[in-house]
Amino acid sequence: MAIMAARPNGLSVKEIMDTTDLSRSQVAAGILWIKEKAAGENLTPLSWSRKEGYRFSDDPTDWIEYERSQTRKTLTGLVRMVKSTLDPHLQREPTDSWATMASSQLAGIIKGLEFITAQHVTAAPSGT
Repeated sequence: MAIMAARPNGLSVKEIMDTTDLSRSQVAAGILWIKEKAAGENLTPLSWSRKEGYRFSDDPTDWIEYERSQTRKTLTGLVRMVKSTLDPHLQREPTDSWATMASSQLAGIIKGLEFITAQHVTAAPSGT
């Protein structure tokens, strides 16, 4: 709650620590709590960017930018895992039923994430 009370408007983790007198691990736990629970309950989307740090914004374009960034991050990690682990697994054991199923399912997920990150949709005006 201390982090929400501080209303981080472009604060870095260090600045949040200084503002709230919380430790790095407490700030990390607080940010996780905001993301997983408080943001949805209080309708206060938390976003982060290298340029502006953590912040509560009322601008839907900020939310979309953060959501797209997080989707790209997830996509990159998934593609790397498939290329470095699952593809070699299938090359060595092409009849492995688990690897075959995982490969086909993850291919669909990857296509979906690629579609999402490629979209250039602008935010609807607030209240619509």
